[in-house]
Amino acid sequence: MKFYKNFYSLKFTALLIFLLIFFLFLNVLLPQERIVGKEKIKEIVKKNLFLKFLFYDLNLKDIPSSPLFLATLFLFYLQLIVFILRYFKLTLKRIKIKEPNFENWKFLKLKADMEAVRDFLKEKGWKEFKLKENNFYFVINELSPLGFLFFHISFLFYFLSGFLFYYTRSEIEFFLALNQTISLEDERWVSFKKKPRIREDLKGIKIYLNDLNFKLYKDQPLLFKTKIILWHNNKKIEGASEINKPFKYRDLKIYPIFKDDAYLIQIEDLKGFILEKSIIFSNCSRYINNSYEILGKIKGTIECKEAPYLNLSYFEKKEVVQLKEGIKINLGDLKVEILKKIPWVKFRAINEVGSNILIFGFILSFLGLFFRFLFPKMEIVITKSLIYYKADYFPSSLKEKILKFCEVEDGSF
Repeated sequence: MKFYKNFYSLKFTALLIFLLIFFLFLNVLLPQERIVGKEKIKEIVKKNLFLKFLFYDLNLKDIPSSPLFLATLFLFYLQLIVFILRYFKLTLKRIKIKEPNFENWKFLKLKADMEAVRDFLKEKGWKEFKLKENNFYFVINELSPLGFLFFHISFLFYFLSGFLFYYTRSEIEFFLALNQTISLEDERWVSFKKKPRIREDLKGIKIYLNDLNFKLYKDQPLLFKTKIILWHNNKKIEGASEINKPFKYRDLKIYPIFKDDAYLIQIEDLKGFILEKSIIFSNCSRYINNSYEILGKIKGTIECKEAPYLNLSYFEKKEVVQLKEGIKINLGDLKVEILKKIPWVKFRAINEVGSNILIFGFILSFLGLFFRFLFPKMEIVITKSLIYYKADYFPSSLKEKILKFCEVEDGSF
C-alpha cells in the first residue's frame, strides 16, 4: 500500500517528468546512432570514455529505443492511467446526487418566499430534489466534473500518438514523370528517408501522375497541383495533391515538393526495332541520382553545365549530348533518340498513424475544458430561512438574480 501511494505521489511524477525531459535533451545534444551511423559512434567512443559509458553501458546510443527511456516512459504512462482511474472514482462520487453534508458550503439569509426562489431556479433549468425537513436541493450541470476527467484522458492520447508517431512513422520520396506509373517498392524511383520499409497492408501500391498544373514566379514554380491515380488491392483511387493539401489514402499522405524536367529516350537496333523506352531525369538541382543503366548495356550520367548534358557509354563507344528534344545518337549497333521533354515531380509520402490520435486528444482536451469552465456544476439548497450554495464559481448574471432573494450584508457571494 505504501508503494502504491508513493507511485502516484506528486514527487514521483515530478521525477519521471524530469527524467523524460533529461532524455529529450540528451537526444538533441548527443550524436545518435540512427542519424550518424554505427561506425561514427564507434569512432566517437574511442576518443571519449564518458560517451562510451553513456552509449554502451547505459545503452543511450539511440535514446528513443533505449531501455532506460522506454522504462521511464512506461512508468509515466502507467502512473497517468492509475491517476485517471482514481480521478474517475472521485468524479463518479461528485456527479452522484446525494444528501449534502454542507461541508465547504456557504449560505445567505433568505428575505423572499422559498417558493419564489424554487420557481426561479426551475425556470432556469435547475433540477430539484426534495430533502428532509421540507428542504430542497437544486443542481445544474451535474456532469461538468467529467470535463476534467476527459482533459486528463486526453494526455493518454497525446503520449500514445507520440509513441506511434515515432515508432511507426515511415517516410519515402519518389520521382514521377507525367503519365508515368511506378510502384512504391521500386528502388529505381523511390528513396527511403525514415524507417526503410512500407507497412504490409500498404505494399503493392502503384501511383500514376495524371496531370500537373503550376504557376510561375520569376521562372520558378511557385504553386503546383498534381492529379494522382493510385491502385491498391484492385482498387482505383483518384485525387489531387498540393504542397499543403496532401493526397490521402488510409494512413498514407502524399505531398509534391519539387518539379523539374525529364526526357523520354527511345533505343532502337539497326533494323529500327524499338528495344526500350526509358525516362531520364534531369538533376541539375541535385535532387536525384544522376547515373543510369539502360538495357544492362548503356551507361549514362547527367552532367550539369549551363544546361544538362547526357554522357552515354556503350562498350568502347562514348557520346556527350545536350538533353534536348529531337537529338539522335548512334552508339555502335544501337540508336538512341531523345523523343520529348516531360515534367516530373518529386513527392514525399509519409505513412503514420499517430496524427489522427493526436487530433482526437486535442478535441478531447478542448471539450473537457470547455464544459468544465463554461458549464460549471452549481448546487443550491433552500430552507425556510437560508439558501446554501456550492460551486467553483457562479456566473455574475446568476449571482445578481439570486441576491435579490437574499439579505446580503457584504453585497456579494
